[in-house]
Amino acid sequence: MSFPACDARRSEAALEDLWEIAARKKLSSADAPGLIYVFRDEELWKAGRTNNVKRRIREWERDCPAFDREWIGWRWTPYANRTEYLVHLALERICVGRPRFQCNCGRVHVEKFDFGGASTSGELILSVIEMVIDFVLSKY
Repeated sequence: MSFPACDARRSEAALEDLWEIAARKKLSSADAPGLIYVFRDEELWKAGRTNNVKRRIREWERDCPAFDREWIGWRWTPYANRTEYLVHLALERICVGRPRFQCNCGRVHVEKFDFGGASTSGELILSVIEMVIDFVLSKY
């Protein structure tokens, strides 16, 4: 992994506004069931969505190989697109940084989060995902 070029973390006010806008919007007909997954690369954490975890793991291994990637877990949701977006907003509110950098794989990653090396970050992220899923289920 190469070093971060800048911190893409948005202000608390901007994140709150984005959450409120997303929470008021109706679900898209394209929003489908899926899984929200979490993995760690070195000190950075990634939450994303997929409908097939095994395939997504293979894609990450092929497209952005990392010798120390650790898959933490995943949670099912009936509305994966909306849930993933809200999870990203929630994680951005509590992380210490959201580095935007060009990775060794050639891509610019922006959906990774820095939690300052906390050993409990995986548990925290999974609990945030579960809270967001509960919110989405109560809303829709």
